[in-house]
Amino acid sequence: MFLFIILILFSLLLANIIANQRAVSLPFSLVLPVRYPLFSAPIVNYLFWGSLVALIILLILALIIIFWPIDAQTRLVKKDAGQLTIDKKAIDGFVNSILEQEHWIVDHSVKTRLTRNKIKVSVNGTLRPIFNAREKSSRLINRIETELHSLLGIEDKKKIQIELKDFKSGNKRNAPRVV
Repeated sequence: MFLFIILILFSLLLANIIANQRAVSLPFSLVLPVRYPLFSAPIVNYLFWGSLVALIILLILALIIIFWPIDAQTRLVKKDAGQLTIDKKAIDGFVNSILEQEHWIVDHSVKTRLTRNKIKVSVNGTLRPIFNAREKSSRLINRIETELHSLLGIEDKKKIQIELKDFKSGNKRNAPRVV
């Protein structure tokens, strides 16, 4: 597949070089694709439509590259008093310290993803059997979010996203393997 794409791009670039050979004085002259009697119409159509498709693909790839979110290892917070650089591990440790205070979550792990405009924190773990697990988890999300907002000094609520996922229930019964 990769070789096929290279061959197509090579043929389009070669046709461009042949068409624009007068811009540079070469010691030899290349024959224009239009001068071939049997292949003139198919070659010209291929060159036009192939160039147009290649141009559209390159524009789409350029837009994707420009607007792709960049993962960062640190986040720079600027204030009037100065600036602060915060590492992903520091945010992980901060959220872990909050989770250590909650006794209904055990074996938790925290993953943080930093981009230019957003912080996304994912928490995995095991729940102990408790009453109102959904209410407690929503309160925990709000607590982590507000403490991160106050720590980092970010006013926009959309910049920090907390996600509790893959929680397993801690009350597994040992079922016999043989029935």
